[in-house]
Amino acid sequence: MNGVKVTKLWIERFVIGLRLCPFARYSFYDDTIYYESSNATKLEDCLNDLLSIVQKMDKTSSKNLSNAFVIFNASYSFFDMLDLKEYLDSHLEENELLDQFQFVVFHPEFQFADEEFHASGNFTNRSPLPMIHILREDEVAQAIEKTEDVDRIPYRNKEVLEKIKIKKISEVFEDRFMEKINTYI
Repeated sequence: MNGVKVTKLWIERFVIGLRLCPFARYSFYDDTIYYESSNATKLEDCLNDLLSIVQKMDKTSSKNLSNAFVIFNASYSFFDMLDLKEYLDSHLEENELLDQFQFVVFHPEFQFADEEFHASGNFTNRSPLPMIHILREDEVAQAIEKTEDVDRIPYRNKEVLEKIKIKKISEVFEDRFMEKINTYI
């Protein structure tokens, strides 16, 4: 299965299936998410791929292209992705675009600074492959404004993830995963 197919299945089963992001289903089912598998072998090339997508989003209506996932090969570490996000933020800040886009790192070994590696909360940003999610800042603000109890989302996610006791992101792709999670949501 290629990176785009794996990512779509992960979004549908995990992110939407567990309701980890209450906003994801709209752009997913409206088919306004852009996916690209990067063949980059150096971080500089990864940055260029990301900037190319940002430019594409900047020129395209959000009704046609809401957000994007850039999927990288498994050789990139979690720290590579954090560095890449930092480079991307700096570049956009220099070009006065940082207030238009935001970036979220996803990685199979994602770990929040204040969490132990195996803590359930890390799974909110664990994914089958290293990737960066590019979001439009105005869409994020609108979604937050329309959502009740938005501050509760991270706590709810952590509770759900602790209940299902997921051990590795590959469990999302097991045949019985959907049956398992239906008892918790």
